[in-house]
Amino acid sequence: MKKLYSSIKSTLVAGSIAIMASSCMTTTHVQVLAPADLSLPDSIQKFVIANRSLPGEGNNLGNIVEGLFSGEGIGSDKRASGEALIGLSSGLVQSPRYDVTQSAETLTGTGTDQMPEPLPWIQVQEICEENHADALILLEVFDTDSKRRFDTEIKTRTLDGEKIEYTEHVANLDMRVTTGWRIYYPSQKMILDNFTMDEAGTYTNRADNLDAARNGLPSKEVAARGTGRAAGEIYASRIAPTWFDVRRSYYSSGGPDMKMARIRAQTNDWAGAAQIWQQLAQNSAKMKIRKRAAYNMALASEINGNIDEAIMWAKKARDMGEKNSRRYLLILEQRKIDEQRLQDQMGG
Repeated sequence: MKKLYSSIKSTLVAGSIAIMASSCMTTTHVQVLAPADLSLPDSIQKFVIANRSLPGEGNNLGNIVEGLFSGEGIGSDKRASGEALIGLSSGLVQSPRYDVTQSAETLTGTGTDQMPEPLPWIQVQEICEENHADALILLEVFDTDSKRRFDTEIKTRTLDGEKIEYTEHVANLDMRVTTGWRIYYPSQKMILDNFTMDEAGTYTNRADNLDAARNGLPSKEVAARGTGRAAGEIYASRIAPTWFDVRRSYYSSGGPDMKMARIRAQTNDWAGAAQIWQQLAQNSAKMKIRKRAAYNMALASEINGNIDEAIMWAKKARDMGEKNSRRYLLILEQRKIDEQRLQDQMGG
């Protein structure tokens, strides 16, 4: 089992540390490891994934006709569904919980938005054994639906010092991708997940005339591939602990010491910033500085991976009357609940 050392990455996202949340607060970005929606058996260490969403011989003609009339082209669903598997694989690889490989097995399903009958267990077992995997994830459904929309908006621009009105044409391509997933656990002959989801994306282009707006849209296949990959990534977060980028704010004004702590935080020296904030929270003669420093200590503790200490400091800030600490305390208390789920999922 891979060891979980910390549930929050202390590195900052490049270029994001100087965004001002208010006149006295600075916003930073950190990455939090969130638990999966679905807890799977500890014995599952490695997945093999495969595509079963494409039609068999009996359903292929209808899909070819559909591709011709939709303008998507023959084979576009195959390429787009492949992107869903790429998204799933990418999400699982980035998670610290599982290993993953892709099967070379050619599987066929209904080619529609309806789930096929489950794969026979003997075939599941063979695929898992060939790939040295504990469980099989199949993309059982991949179906797309798209619509183009056109609109106009009245805009103004300045030309030779004068404001003039003009019509801007707006073209939208709405893409909806339906995916269906199953997780097969052959050692127990159990289907651990049977999940269908819709993922939608809108692609927009603006131009001075309708043709230019329309021609600037991506093709339906390109839109389906992008939305399909997003669907795979989302499903990965359903079954595996996943890193998410979150925003946090801290007080950065209030005298030279607060300024020095901000400089240290901006250079990722959170330990150095915490030394200053702790001194101010305990010893500053000004209540305003003490409660702000206590709030900042909660953030420093969270970034250090100590949620209990973060909750303690957030409560101190709240009790001193710091207005933002109540909302932050709720976030931290939810993180404590998530931490236990995360430890269980990581085998800790």
